[in-house]
Amino acid sequence: MTDIKTPFCSVCLKSGVTCAACESNIKEKYSQFDFDICKYLYEKFSKHNIKSDLEYITSFRTKDAAILFMRGDIGSVIGHRGNGVKEISQKFGKRIKVVNLNNNIKDVISDIINPLELLGINKIFKDGTEKYKIRVSKKNIMQISFDIPTLEKVLNFLFNADVLLSFE
Repeated sequence: MTDIKTPFCSVCLKSGVTCAACESNIKEKYSQFDFDICKYLYEKFSKHNIKSDLEYITSFRTKDAAILFMRGDIGSVIGHRGNGVKEISQKFGKRIKVVNLNNNIKDVISDIINPLELLGINKIFKDGTEKYKIRVSKKNIMQISFDIPTLEKVLNFLFNADVLLSFE
């Protein structure tokens, strides 16, 4: 038995066949991708008897990349020298980034925009609505994992509000 917490029951993760509750979860709040990732992690942790305080929260996906939002010991997913993430990337055919939601919001944003440097977060009011302006250094802009619109979509998703990236 593994210690990983997921929104899906262990019977479904073990069998790959979803019960009514897990199927409802997939349709309403999560996706088949979320289930498949959780099943993969459950199998890997069980097979290798990995004990980890880890909770799968959700994912954000694009055509060729995904960010997995988790809480706890994400090092057990990332693996030694990033081998765990490489393995997941190969299995699912996407670039994978794992972000720990245990951290404060500045650390979470820094993880998402890495290797860009976070300069600040400002709350702004534009057209009568509250928005966030994330100020980042453009120094390493050619090395980012995701394109700018995708980063903004991820941050919109995370904040559940409009987010603008500002490069300085």
